[in-house]
Amino acid sequence: MATAEIRSEDFRERSMPMVCVVDGGPADAWYRFCAVRRAWWPLWLVLLGPVGLIVGLVLVAVLDRKVWGALPSTEAAQARLRRARRRNATLFAVTCVAVVAAVVGLSQVDAALAVAVGVAGMVAFGAAAAAAARPAGAPDLRLQPDGTIEVRHASAAFAEAYRTYRARLAADRRAVATDTLRDRSI
Repeated sequence: MATAEIRSEDFRERSMPMVCVVDGGPADAWYRFCAVRRAWWPLWLVLLGPVGLIVGLVLVAVLDRKVWGALPSTEAAQARLRRARRRNATLFAVTCVAVVAAVVGLSQVDAALAVAVGVAGMVAFGAAAAAAARPAGAPDLRLQPDGTIEVRHASAAFAEAYRTYRARLAADRRAVATDTLRDRSI
């Protein structure tokens, strides 16, 4: 897997080569993705108690930046990602039910054991939530401060095709600028 830096304009306007971002094959469609930039420092306000938590969550929501756009992909790659998301969502639901059932059942027997299972369940809950958020193999899009989008876990073929595409566009612009200057000097 590679990392590609793409311009947000190209992301929004779908102006990039038709190479699948997931597996590197020829893409047959565009699929919508969201690039996010989150400020996590407001969550330190949790240390101030419930009021700090509320203020921190409001600040995170206000400072959030999102850019919606599309990346080229194949139907097969998208089907694999949909199956992985469904599998992870099922894992998340089963984990929640199992933890609640274990804590409630064990609280009748031994309170200390119920607390231990509850803590272990919280860890399992967090792992299942993380897996449900972004399945393995899915591209991870992050909006950078300069407006570019970093696509992590992209195929190496997509990253190289996009770099080549941008280099060709830059060369074409230089050629047009040179021709324009030459025409004006005549």
